[in-house]
Amino acid sequence: MSKPVRLSAFAFLVATSACVGGGGYQLGSSGGPNGSGPPPSGGGASAGGASGSSGDSSGGGLQPAAGPAAPQLDDFAFEVKEVSSSWNKAFVISKLTTLEVGPACLNKMVHDKDRNAVGRAMSYARNVATYAQMLTGNEWERIETQSNNDRLNNLKYVEPMVDAFKASFSMTINVEGDDCDVSNNSFWLRYWIYISDALVKYPPRGGKAFITLNVSSSARDITSTVDATGTVFVFTGPKDIEPPPPSWPDRIEKPFRRVSSKG
Repeated sequence: MSKPVRLSAFAFLVATSACVGGGGYQLGSSGGPNGSGPPPSGGGASAGGASGSSGDSSGGGLQPAAGPAAPQLDDFAFEVKEVSSSWNKAFVISKLTTLEVGPACLNKMVHDKDRNAVGRAMSYARNVATYAQMLTGNEWERIETQSNNDRLNNLKYVEPMVDAFKASFSMTINVEGDDCDVSNNSFWLRYWIYISDALVKYPPRGGKAFITLNVSSSARDITSTVDATGTVFVFTGPKDIEPPPPSWPDRIEKPFRRVSSKG
């Protein structure tokens, strides 16, 4: 399922600032009002500069360089960024996670006033960043906030690190049907967090984890498989009926314990 893309307000302003001239000229104009010709010389104000007798469009000085443009994010990753202020958490969602959910489900995830799905995604992303630090030594949040919390400028360091981590981690979540529960007690949101908690607690000795979570109306219990390499995990959990005891976290941790040096 394709995910919608949303451009942040900052990126929009950066993009449009390069296209808009001074003196009230319209977007896409070649000079004067409505693109009818060059701007008037002499007393008219140029883009970013004061008026002068020579009509010099330079404005009498160097203009400040535009800062880095904000990356594009899909709608859900954008909400994670808006709530957390963290680009690396948003990148975990947009680059390392595939959400196969129906349109009604995605709409709830994005627009839920209680931010339950966004909050769970933030906790999951923090766990993934912790796992990445275990393997690579790179602390994404610290690097993103270095140099007086200059998050946007530090993306040139953080984003390639997240991209490189695709070789070691991914998670796909398949939620059956068009709609889903995004309440605080949602089963699938809790599976999502328990899996990421288990990953950090019992990291696979193979140094990689490729995880799939299938959420199905026909399932009645939590089941899991691990491949022979100890790096590919598949979980299936009920969508509508609460799994029976014993503890969910223990059953979700078990496959990780089997292939972890900490197990």
